[in-house]
Amino acid sequence: MTVEMQLDGVAVNETTVAVNASTVTVRFCWTAVKGNHTITIRVAATGGVTETDLDNNNASREISVLKAPAPQSGQTYLPIMAVAAVILIFAAMVVILALRRARRNRGPPGK
Repeated sequence: MTVEMQLDGVAVNETTVAVNASTVTVRFCWTAVKGNHTITIRVAATGGVTETDLDNNNASREISVLKAPAPQSGQTYLPIMAVAAVILIFAAMVVILALRRARRNRGPPGK
């Protein structure tokens, strides 16, 4: 499964993860900039899996960064991380459920 993070319609990060568990956690980072933003997480099945519903592969949230935080020594503090994590977990769960449903509908191999 490929997971992509977009900020204001522009892809800022992407990763591919194996879906072999009931929950998959993906973390993305971006540098907070003051202002209103839209964060979108897009999930796409890979590995020859046919999806029955492509409309449930995106999740978006409008956020406002009131003041960009100052980085601490050796790390970048990103207040949006919690929101992005929730969106990613939700999107991953939707894809996992869709993949399980698709596998169940196909039946056992060799049919």
